[in-house]
Amino acid sequence: MFRSLRSRLFGLVALLRQFIWRHAQLHPLITLLNISSIGLGVAVYLAVQVANHSATRAFRASIDLVSGKSQLEVRPTTGFLDDALLPLVATHPGIAAATPILESYATFTNKPEEHLKLIGIDIFSSAPFQTMGLGKNGEAGIGGLTSNAEVAVDWLTMPNQVIITEKLATRLEISPGYALGMQVNGRACVFEVAASASADEMDEAASDRIALMDIGWLQEATGRIGELDSIQIVVEEAAELESVRRSLLAVLPPGATVASPQQRSAQVEKMLRGFQLNLSALSMVSILVGIFLIYNTVAASVVRRRKEIGTLRATGASRRLIRGLFLGEAALYACLGALAGAPAGIWLSRLLIGQVAEVISSHYLLIHISRAFTDPVQVIGA
Repeated sequence: MFRSLRSRLFGLVALLRQFIWRHAQLHPLITLLNISSIGLGVAVYLAVQVANHSATRAFRASIDLVSGKSQLEVRPTTGFLDDALLPLVATHPGIAAATPILESYATFTNKPEEHLKLIGIDIFSSAPFQTMGLGKNGEAGIGGLTSNAEVAVDWLTMPNQVIITEKLATRLEISPGYALGMQVNGRACVFEVAASASADEMDEAASDRIALMDIGWLQEATGRIGELDSIQIVVEEAAELESVRRSLLAVLPPGATVASPQQRSAQVEKMLRGFQLNLSALSMVSILVGIFLIYNTVAASVVRRRKEIGTLRATGASRRLIRGLFLGEAALYACLGALAGAPAGIWLSRLLIGQVAEVISSHYLLIHISRAFTDPVQVIGA
């Protein structure tokens, strides 16, 4: 029985090989079209999925960049927060630490295509939050700033001192003391690089186009005296998060909201999901085209092979066997197309992420995708 089953299996494989290989040799262009059509569909679909995933991950990283380990944040519904709210928040019952944040964007005078996200912080109150994940070897403060007296004094007493990531410093060939000509809110400013900090603890999806600055000096540079974008909060271990949120919201003036950074992230992600769904639907069209191409090719192949089909039927082949030969041929082309399309899609996504980031920045929020991030689940799905 085992020998009979093995001989039948070998016979089927030999028949498949003869049926498919012979036709491929006689019609190489049609065979290549089949494989290419599936490969192109898989590549486009996978590229869009990778670009969407990379954009979402970059956005989440940008949220984590600012919020750090904060559990709650105070934000305005519109406009800005008055920095007079900081003592009220910091001394509220159940709150262990609070730190102010101011955000702005600046473009390079000599490189308009390059921009920096300026994040104004207070180095003394931000230590528990490890804002941006730039603390080195557990040192207090950003990049160990508070442990370096000389840099800390310059940071606090001299205007427009910034700390950038080592990755950005390497890419732009910038060293400490370098003067950066920038445009901020229509104003010409010169920022001096105080130091570059390791970003080992940062999510690799986070953009390197970031710079830290003392919040007071950033308020001066941007003309936003007395304004804050958010106040990040860590609650006491014994406190219940929701009760602290409700009690704090009750004492804040109208126009201020209290929520977790994750909640804000989820709200923006929900807004982006419609755009990403549209891209995914468009990418599915390419796979649909590939399906129609391979279907029409197989249908035409059946007509061309009537003589072979008749010969097989005359020698005892069943309808099921012949149907299996055609479906096996189509499945083989699909597998080869998918194997070729997956790496092509990953390569294509590297070209696509720039366009996706540009559209999101134009219509939703400014975002920079550092590189494409591939999820194995997406490859399997494609």
